[in-house]
Amino acid sequence: MFNKETDSELLALDIVAFLRKWGMWQDVQIFTGGKCYTDDHGALVVRDERHPEKYLEGISHYDCNGHTVWKDLSNPERFLDMTFEGAFSTLLRHHHYEVKIGDLSDEVKRLLIPKTNKCMDEVDALMDEYLEGKYSWDPAEFDSYEEWMEFGEHPDIDSFIEEAQSHIDRKVEFSSREEYYDFLLHLEEIREDIVTKYFEDEISEETYWDSEVFYDSGDYASMIIQEFENLLEKYGLWYDLCFSWSLTTYRKGE
Repeated sequence: MFNKETDSELLALDIVAFLRKWGMWQDVQIFTGGKCYTDDHGALVVRDERHPEKYLEGISHYDCNGHTVWKDLSNPERFLDMTFEGAFSTLLRHHHYEVKIGDLSDEVKRLLIPKTNKCMDEVDALMDEYLEGKYSWDPAEFDSYEEWMEFGEHPDIDSFIEEAQSHIDRKVEFSSREEYYDFLLHLEEIREDIVTKYFEDEISEETYWDSEVFYDSGDYASMIIQEFENLLEKYGLWYDLCFSWSLTTYRKGE
């Protein structure tokens, strides 16, 4: 059961964290417990605000003189109300999830960015450039296997390459040509996995991608809406849209 005295701030902060996680913490106002939680260029600002009805008024009808009659759309019990524009409004109203990648949390970036074709194309191009001509240990070009493993124009990869050696559970000794070729194939697989991961991390951190937009109108959108509903349900609440940029909440069962 939602208690305005003890739960308002906790719920507001949970919603702020949810919106930041999914890149939707822009142009949002959360009214609960006599306060308004809003964003200021990404920062959280809290002010006293006991009258969400000032922001949740919608046209009810026109009277016989043609004058607009306004209606307070907020639940009179004032559990929690929100106004919002942009990504969160688009998600709830149209079931479309559309955000700038630069606004996402690191957790969500790791989830979404590998799914974008443009990002993976860039990773593949960098991999091809790095690995070109370096797929096997050629004793004529490199004096030792270790020298071959350390070769590259990306020195940061060296530490990752060193890790590959821990995967090798035998000395570099061969009793047949087949064993030698099997060993080289094993090294190629390890090396390619490491280089792929390296460039995925590098690309995901580049500011070049910050302005790119991720869009989904299917599973991700449904999952995010469900996460928001579960968040409210944890406090014994459910929401109803008032108009395209606002919502109000009620206790479960009402």
